[in-house]
Amino acid sequence: MIKNAKPVYIVLTSLTLLFTCRVIDLYGQPRFQDTVFRKWRVGFSYWHAFTFSGYTQVGENQYTGDKLSLVKDLGMNKLVYPELTLVHRIGNSSSFTFSAGRFFFSGRSNLTRNIFYNGALLKGADGVSIDLTNFYRITLGFEKSFRSSSGLYPVLLGGLVYDALNFYVSGTILPGYGQEDHEDFVTQSLPYPFVGGRLNKPLSPKSYLSVEATGAYIPLFKSFFYEGGQMSLHYATANCSVQYWYKQKRFKIGVAYIWRWMRQYEYSKEDDPNDFFLKASGLRLSAGYEL
Repeated sequence: MIKNAKPVYIVLTSLTLLFTCRVIDLYGQPRFQDTVFRKWRVGFSYWHAFTFSGYTQVGENQYTGDKLSLVKDLGMNKLVYPELTLVHRIGNSSSFTFSAGRFFFSGRSNLTRNIFYNGALLKGADGVSIDLTNFYRITLGFEKSFRSSSGLYPVLLGGLVYDALNFYVSGTILPGYGQEDHEDFVTQSLPYPFVGGRLNKPLSPKSYLSVEATGAYIPLFKSFFYEGGQMSLHYATANCSVQYWYKQKRFKIGVAYIWRWMRQYEYSKEDDPNDFFLKASGLRLSAGYEL
């Protein structure tokens, strides 16, 4: 027998309690994940921009395009972005994400001057419109989440983003110049790598708050595209958001405020230059369902 067993028992009990509390602190935080592992999730989101600005400039041969403000010159008054998402989980902490969406532009204005766009001379007094613009975005991403004893759960993000932009400035085309009122950036588009991170903060077993930032920056480089000469390309994008999510069984809904920034630039002897820049922020509503 051990003499004075009571103090030994108290010490062992205390150490056991300390170890148990440490385990709970590490792994017993409120979780926003389901205890049932499901491999697939589908989602839909709708983003409505409240603020936006930017410009477009498209030259063609000897006609250098006018640098046109999206708001002041082209009358942009609306920008929305619906998106479909498919998530495939490959473990408790990793997943692949595929998403596809389209930016819808709306805007019309009457100008006191004629403008050059893609070699065409447009009569400003008759009005111009950007409503026919097509801008699709496709992303393929990978997510890796990590545990933390602080109650914050970091997530590493990475993947590829592909922007397909065909920007229209529709209007009355004056004779004697080019006849195209749009620029198809798609013909020189490439998928570019992006990286980022997310920080999740559980609020309860069914809800959490997250902050996310992703971006890509590709400096000017000579591509394998040719259009009146070898094309030089530059691309940059950034997205930042604050999000709130609520989950009930297989359903998940969320609301977020998102800031977006994007620039696509092209240059060759024929296209001098093709330049598009967009900066916007707005509210996104999301819903998802686990299969």
